[in-house]
Amino acid sequence: MADPNDTNTIVRFEIQRGTNSLGRMDVELFDQDKPETVRNFLLYTYSGAYSNTFLHRCVPGFVVQGGGFSVTNPLGTNRFSAFLEVTNFGRLTNEFLVGPRLSNTLATIAMAKVGGDTNSATSQWFFNLGDNSANLDSQNGGFTVFGRVLESTNINEGTNVLQHFNTLSTSSGIVNLRNLIGTNYQVFSDLPVSYTNTVTRVPNDRELYHVQISVLNRTNQAGQSPPTVSLVSPPPNSRFTNQMVTLRGTASDDVSVARVVYRLQNGPLEIAKGTTNWEVVLSPQLGINTVTIDSIDWEGNRSTNAALSTFLYSVEMPLALEVVGAGSVAGATNGQALRAGAFYTITATPATGNIFDSWSGAANSANPTLTFQVPANGTNFNLKATFLLDPLPQLTGAYQGLFFAPNSPAPENSGFITMTLQANGFFSGGILHRGGSYSYTGLFDGSGSALIQGDVGGINRSITFRLQKTNPAGLITGTISGSTTEVRLERLAAALPITNAPPIGNYTFMLPLNATNAPSQLTPGGNGFGTGTLSQTGALNLSGVLGDGTAFNASATMTRLGRWPLYVTLFGGNSVLLGWLSLPQNQTGNMDGSLQYIRSPDALAATYPAGFSNQVAFMASPYSSAASGSRALNWVHGLAQVSGADLLPGITNLVKLTTDNTLNVQSWRRWYAASKSASNARLTAEETAWPRHSARQDSPPDCAPPTAGSGLRQ
Repeated sequence: MADPNDTNTIVRFEIQRGTNSLGRMDVELFDQDKPETVRNFLLYTYSGAYSNTFLHRCVPGFVVQGGGFSVTNPLGTNRFSAFLEVTNFGRLTNEFLVGPRLSNTLATIAMAKVGGDTNSATSQWFFNLGDNSANLDSQNGGFTVFGRVLESTNINEGTNVLQHFNTLSTSSGIVNLRNLIGTNYQVFSDLPVSYTNTVTRVPNDRELYHVQISVLNRTNQAGQSPPTVSLVSPPPNSRFTNQMVTLRGTASDDVSVARVVYRLQNGPLEIAKGTTNWEVVLSPQLGINTVTIDSIDWEGNRSTNAALSTFLYSVEMPLALEVVGAGSVAGATNGQALRAGAFYTITATPATGNIFDSWSGAANSANPTLTFQVPANGTNFNLKATFLLDPLPQLTGAYQGLFFAPNSPAPENSGFITMTLQANGFFSGGILHRGGSYSYTGLFDGSGSALIQGDVGGINRSITFRLQKTNPAGLITGTISGSTTEVRLERLAAALPITNAPPIGNYTFMLPLNATNAPSQLTPGGNGFGTGTLSQTGALNLSGVLGDGTAFNASATMTRLGRWPLYVTLFGGNSVLLGWLSLPQNQTGNMDGSLQYIRSPDALAATYPAGFSNQVAFMASPYSSAASGSRALNWVHGLAQVSGADLLPGITNLVKLTTDNTLNVQSWRRWYAASKSASNARLTAEETAWPRHSARQDSPPDCAPPTAGSGLRQ
């Protein structure tokens, strides 16, 4: 705490409750330690801005606060409702760290501020009712202490008066007008009043704690005329770019200028540096800025000739423009200065044989003409125009594929689709759907997108295609609007690949049912099987039987991505078998895939009237016929067993594989395993003919040949 000093200003606070005086406090201000804060307080005091003000906040043990509000008649008996805000003379720069550090201890006075805004003090002050240094010295940049209450032995003076406010409480002497009147009175939630018998009554004006402040050792004289102010620089209609803007000028008064204040646009009132020669450093807004400057004397008089400064402010930043590929950009150049907040339009034009791909960087677009606004707070602006070699000449040809809803496949949302793509982006194709055929034509735009619309299966459908320009194999994806149906077409290969090609010739395949789909009266069970051939051109022809006994034939052509789109319509289009077949990695020669066997509901159908959706696997391997006189499998006798589902008891047959690879049934037995005696039963001649490599003589070998319920993979 600063020592008492004859050069410091002494002010007197007289606190009244109506016509009754609570007492007075003489306060020494720290003129040398916190000069601007003291000048600010004295300006409000000399000018009379604190006249008829009252203490509007009291938190015992913490603070009692005033300097913010006044009433017209402190002796009025009307119910308190109307109040005035103290004149604003500008926001004060916080001085907590200026000069010696003065802590918020008992009986010190400090400036109040807006929460979270260090430099927001204006007129409001508070007295510390306890030691608040641990809190207020570090909060919000520190609250600037600029004076202290002088001690007195008189009970009605000094800190004795201040201690009175520590005797009040929210149940005696402090009322909450927010609760009593409404949210517009939030600032008076801790209002000290002169009565203590209730906290549920709104006080009269005279029941508030009013404060009169006077300066005991005033040395300056009151002026007779208002001050003046003038602007020296910058000149009118100046323009600034990428810099702070400094305004300078002069002010005068017949006695003394207290301060110069300014307002940028509609912002808060701020205090300029200096008085008779003042300076303001601004961070302006983009566009036209208007600054109003006033000077104020110690009596609170404002200059009658407010100065006005109007200037244009802009922020410019360099454009970093990168061009990737063969093409050019018009409308802007690399390194050009762009003005923040301004709009620009640039156009990308590809060279012959190329196409525009995209804009990226500070703005993103697939449209070659780009309109963008430069951000106000940026420091640089990057744009990249990417051009690609026109993919259409490299992606022309025949495409085939499928469309279906992956999570809910049904004949209604599935089909087979073909397309022939030309170098100019024009395409034509066909759709197979539920036994019907449909044709279409269209044109891809520069971005590789196309839309076709028309009736497919009695429904008007919109199909969006997207040519994947960066996939050299040839891939087109898409969707059908209003559904989850996905479309995929792959370009067909002219022949099998030179390396890692699957063997041409015959294949056998099996269609095991997904183990999670247990057969029932509602869904078919069983495993399918069949044979196929693969030609040098990649054409795959299949002939087989599904697990429910339904025969089918199918053909598909290999794509450049090494896959075959399989689509088979059954039962007049009410059932569909579809999916993609492919070559699994690290299994040269084999094929696999996941197929959907689905049927629509049909109440008149003999079987499965509710329809179904079965997922079945496809597994195929090359097959070569055995040499004449040689068995295809390395065994002679075996067991063929049929069991499961509702077939009780099961059936077991003894079979024999001849040298011409004919499978003959030798005998049949029901419940074969149960017929074996646990004793040393004599083996029959047929039993002794089983191959010795079978597991045990009392268990039939696991070597049954393929039937309608099983498959064979070499």
